[in-house]
Amino acid sequence: MPLQVMAYNIDEAIYIPLQDLDKYPDHVKWISLSSPAEDEINSIASLLDLHPLVIEDMMQGEELPKVNEYPKYTFIITDILEFKEDELIANKLYMVLGKDFLMTLTEDIDTIRFVQNLVVSKARNIIEQGPDFLAYTFLDRGVDKFYPVLDEIEDIVMEVEDLVIEQPDKWILNVMTDVRRDLLIVRKSAWLIREVISSLMRGSSPFITPRTVIYLRDVYDHIIQTMELVETYRDILVSSRDTYMSSVSNSLNEVMKQLTIIATIMLPLSFIASVYGMNFKFMPELEWEYGYFAVLGFMILLTAIMIAYFRKKKWI
Repeated sequence: MPLQVMAYNIDEAIYIPLQDLDKYPDHVKWISLSSPAEDEINSIASLLDLHPLVIEDMMQGEELPKVNEYPKYTFIITDILEFKEDELIANKLYMVLGKDFLMTLTEDIDTIRFVQNLVVSKARNIIEQGPDFLAYTFLDRGVDKFYPVLDEIEDIVMEVEDLVIEQPDKWILNVMTDVRRDLLIVRKSAWLIREVISSLMRGSSPFITPRTVIYLRDVYDHIIQTMELVETYRDILVSSRDTYMSSVSNSLNEVMKQLTIIATIMLPLSFIASVYGMNFKFMPELEWEYGYFAVLGFMILLTAIMIAYFRKKKWI
């Protein structure tokens, strides 16, 4: 998505060239970047007098959510989560908030277009406010996108909870491991974003107005709800894992019980067979006409008695 610059106020919302920023002193300027070229970042850095550390953070793209204050602007980093092809992705959102401008850098095109539509349609709560409210809109949108992620995780967690009882197969353990990893990503992002919003609410930035702080409180409440949902799903997942391990243990115990019963039945039969397999010269029973049938019948009777006893004890 190419570099876009919008200037807006209560009367209009227009796209302007980057070099014309100073020509609209009574407008809020929004500079939107996505997958920018290095020369674009350098041009904006020169125009906004960005600190080298800010440029470095944006170029590396691996910084954790945080808020840094500079004399002419506030630098904000946050995450926007989404699932892409069943993989949880944390898109970075970089914002440089000044007195009359906001610069954003993110790969989340959906969020950019969402905010653009609000500005172009002249949503009153945006065009009547300063750039800090635009920054709030991005933060609010980012937190709102946690919910579809959590909805998808919830579906998987609920399905796993049922399957560990009905069909405790090994692949379920792999699913639980993947979900646990996703929950850790969500929890980490939510915790750091909470700290970002809390810092802005406490007045760390001179570019955040008291009116916007009220809206940030609502975002803060939402991120707290998100963290509570994460903890709930983690608890369910831990319980499901315990249930799975218990089911596997019970299955193993059942197999061992069956093998033990078989071994117990075979033990006296093997003893009897081994006695008559000894090569003694004088064994009177060997000469008996019905000796074979008598021993075989006794073995069958003994087996039946043992099985009846095991059933009475409810071992089988």
